[in-house]
Amino acid sequence: MSKADRAHSLRLLYWLRKHGYDHPSLLTAALLHDVGKAQTRLRVWQRTLKVVLRRRWPGLWYRLARPAMPGSWRYPYYVLEAHPQIGAELAQQAGCDELTCWLIRYHETDFPPASTQHAFHRVLQEADAAS
Repeated sequence: MSKADRAHSLRLLYWLRKHGYDHPSLLTAALLHDVGKAQTRLRVWQRTLKVVLRRRWPGLWYRLARPAMPGSWRYPYYVLEAHPQIGAELAQQAGCDELTCWLIRYHETDFPPASTQHAFHRVLQEADAAS
């Protein structure tokens, strides 16, 4: 993970601890929620472009971020969009528990599948927004 992403993850961890959360799956998800971004080098302007396009022209963003192969000029955008799924797969391969992987997979989703919703989902999102 980039230095900025590592620092962000630590801020999430500290925020959760400060607010009394100590569940191991939640804390692990806080540390690893952006690990999928490590698949490519992401520049500040690319991250900024994601925020602007998703807010102003979401259709354009989703066309830009559609699946792409490593080496493609669109690959960084694909990784930015798909990093929750990529990160959840990496966490699962590393042996993380089911809840940790679920939290990573859905940390950017406002409405995860109803049958699997978990109270920690909103907590992780709140911490992510605060950090």
